[in-house]
Amino acid sequence: MKKSLLILMLLLCVFLLHAGTPKYVFLMIGDGMGPGTVQIYNQLFPNNNLKKFAAPVLTGTNNVFGKTTDSAASGTALACGIKTYNKAIAMTKNKKPVTSLAKLLKKQQWKVGIISTVGINDATPSTHYANSNSRGEVAAITSAIAPSNFDFFGISTLKGLPDSAMVKLKKDLLKNKYQVVDGKNMNTLKPGNKNVVISGTNVPLLKPGSPRLCDVTAKAAELLSAGNSRFFLMVEGGAIDSGNHANDAGRAIKEMIEFDAAVGAALRFAAAHPEETLIIITADHDTGGLTFKEPSKLDSKFHLKQKLFLAGLTSLAVKLKAAKVPAGEIIKKLAAQLGIENITADEQKRLDYACELFLSGKSTKTDKFTASMGYGRYNPLAVEIFRTRDRRNGFFYTTFGHTNAKVTTFTKGPGSENFKAPLENSDIPHRIAAALGMPELLKKANENAVR
Repeated sequence: MKKSLLILMLLLCVFLLHAGTPKYVFLMIGDGMGPGTVQIYNQLFPNNNLKKFAAPVLTGTNNVFGKTTDSAASGTALACGIKTYNKAIAMTKNKKPVTSLAKLLKKQQWKVGIISTVGINDATPSTHYANSNSRGEVAAITSAIAPSNFDFFGISTLKGLPDSAMVKLKKDLLKNKYQVVDGKNMNTLKPGNKNVVISGTNVPLLKPGSPRLCDVTAKAAELLSAGNSRFFLMVEGGAIDSGNHANDAGRAIKEMIEFDAAVGAALRFAAAHPEETLIIITADHDTGGLTFKEPSKLDSKFHLKQKLFLAGLTSLAVKLKAAKVPAGEIIKKLAAQLGIENITADEQKRLDYACELFLSGKSTKTDKFTASMGYGRYNPLAVEIFRTRDRRNGFFYTTFGHTNAKVTTFTKGPGSENFKAPLENSDIPHRIAAALGMPELLKKANENAVR
């Protein structure tokens, strides 16, 4: 009797210790997904998956010097729990390597997956598996992928390397006993293997019959959880950033749709494992300073009317210029690509000025019509076409770069109570570890490096 009671008490203690402890963790990062982008997306799609989470928590993103971050410093914060300098990949401000939460969980027999719609060797994903003084050391960063022994990689592209680098990476992965397939063969992957899917998943790279980000996310969760395994899965919607850097809201919204669909895949997995799944959604930083001033003006189909992204619009402008098409016709043809009709006198004045800059090849560093913001390195006429559309829809961009605006962090599932304000990006991996019952995990692993 006493022995049975003792066993029952021990079982109860084990249950209480693990009750509410996540077994499956999704860390989902919308690169460049600032508050303005979320605000517009919520108005366009009021029933989106982000709305299924509790009220978001404002999250600081500045780097270790209190300055506006880049994706490397913020990626390091989200992966390793420290603030550092811009361009650092899992390094302290004194250039000492630190260990990511993903690596630490891998050592504890967790399955680990990394997915990105942009370069898998780019800043945000690489902070989980590599260490480098600079994000620009892309060859060295890429060489760290296969030896990581992480269990799943969803690869869209490689950044800053020739096509031959992907061939070499595939060889390295195969040598390290990964099963490597393209997206169309994703369903041939088997649990128990280390698996890699190579398939373009940002909007311009989507091909008929190829998987979307949501499909790769669902497959990763299926494979990683097989055999009752615990997993940590980082999913990056990396091309939201690309759209906002170009001040191309249509591109950013279309990338948001893809990211939100991936969030939906995580939610469906969580619905099957409600007491065991923790989902964290955040952004590494705001890009573009998108400001939504007049919601009543927003056309719910503005992104659907857009036929070309900024690069395509620029290419069209260059072709029309080479064909010696008159300035007025160039403006009309470009405006039509965004569904712009009935150009007003004020809009025409701005467009004429931008077209003159474009046709003459003059510097666009300053522009009296846009509060000295200028057109950056982009085609002035293409940008002004976008700005015309944006003004009509009640929003505008303030920069082509990053800002220090606080981003929004959403959480759902066991352990969500750990993510209360105040919150910095570097707090997030520590709070994930706390939710897993290991609050000192990252601190102890990196304490010598951060001294």
